[in-house]
Amino acid sequence: MNNINSTANTWQRKKPFLIAIFIAIVATCLGAWYIFIPRAALINLPYRWERIPLGQKREMVIRSLGKATYSDSTTVLQQGEIWVANRTNGDYTLSIYYNRDSIADACQISFDYKLGFLSKHYLLKAETWKK
Repeated sequence: MNNINSTANTWQRKKPFLIAIFIAIVATCLGAWYIFIPRAALINLPYRWERIPLGQKREMVIRSLGKATYSDSTTVLQQGEIWVANRTNGDYTLSIYYNRDSIADACQISFDYKLGFLSKHYLLKAETWKK
């Protein structure tokens, strides 16, 4: 009987430490998921995507960024063009939208994180051209 009480007392003493460890693990995972992964993705942007030529003609954008991954010349003004850069842990996507004069009007950079069964879509940057 004394041995059973001793075991119960041991668990009572360890319980706050186990709860603190559990909370620390959950906080670390949430911090990585919502803070560290998006910031690391911003740091690792493809080099050409750091300076997107908004306000320039479509030909200048293609000269600066290279050929788009997804582009349809019949719908480019409505749907824009999409560039994709594949990485081991996910895909970067750059979407550029044009106005009626084929001038780059807006852009959006996103990152699709993939690790095993975990995946998440992060919007890293969205800009519009100020006339």
